[in-house]
Amino acid sequence: MLRMGVAHLPYTKDGCSPSAISPEGAIYITDGCSPSTTTMGQSLVKNYVHIVFSTKYREPLIHPPVEAELHAYLGGICNRLGCHVIKVGGYTDHIHILCMLSRKIALMKLMEELKSHSSKWIKSKGKGYENFYWQFSFPFPIFVL
Repeated sequence: MLRMGVAHLPYTKDGCSPSAISPEGAIYITDGCSPSTTTMGQSLVKNYVHIVFSTKYREPLIHPPVEAELHAYLGGICNRLGCHVIKVGGYTDHIHILCMLSRKIALMKLMEELKSHSSKWIKSKGKGYENFYWQFSFPFPIFVL
């Protein structure tokens, strides 16, 4: 915590005043008290998300060579938003994405970015895709593991 420009560090269980806290959360005590280092509690969150969405009316519009490019494009969007991609796949009428949801983005924002940017991108791939749309969906077909 910072108050009026002065850094205040918490006291350890035995009443010793810590000298510093590392970025990893370890408290370093240099005034003779023991223990010499104590680990602070921290939370770790890993939300693996399985996202499934389909083409409008489940029309079979996703075919090679655009299929592989689309999968790579979707993976790139996830990675750019800090959502580490594990696997992108699908079939001619739907997409599956398995990724780790970033702490910095809401799930609905990720969905919005994926669907809007990929829809615009695929429409630029030729006349056969000018009427391409993703199916409107609520967040119910998304599974958090």
